[in-house]
Amino acid sequence: MTKQVVNIPSSPSPRPPQNGKPIGMLLVLVALAVFILMGQKDFIVWKDGKPELAPWRKAKLEKELEEIDNAEQYVLLADVDGWYECFNCYGKPQIFLFEGQVWKYGVTTKGEKGRYTSGLPSKNLLYLVEYEGPVNECLKQEKIKIYNYVLLPENLKRERPLKRPPGNKRDN
Repeated sequence: MTKQVVNIPSSPSPRPPQNGKPIGMLLVLVALAVFILMGQKDFIVWKDGKPELAPWRKAKLEKELEEIDNAEQYVLLADVDGWYECFNCYGKPQIFLFEGQVWKYGVTTKGEKGRYTSGLPSKNLLYLVEYEGPVNECLKQEKIKIYNYVLLPENLKRERPLKRPPGNKRDN
């Protein structure tokens, strides 16, 4: 009589085999933390035992405050008769504008070159400043002009007037 030997598999190990991922992840996190800490500029300087904003931080604050006080509300006008992109044309991608007609109203604290660093949305648009002042006043002017666009003669002549200028995606 032959005895049958049955191999019973051992119970699974309570810990999965290590593949090095946790250690690698830890090293990446440590390296990232060191990089961030080394690259961080001091934003506080101590003078005569008193804390002050670091010069770079103070300059940034002054620049941003100046921008808030010196914004401009502008209009983009069609510079030539032609087809222009339209975000409000009831599913049509373009609209025909005549020279001098409004394409968009906007506000910026950076001027034309700062607002449109790669150039205007179309080479056939003209950027004109309509109002200069604090940001909040410029935003009011922009909103008034966007909402009143529906009453402009150029818009009322259309078979189906637009809710806002062709280049304004929203009312703000």
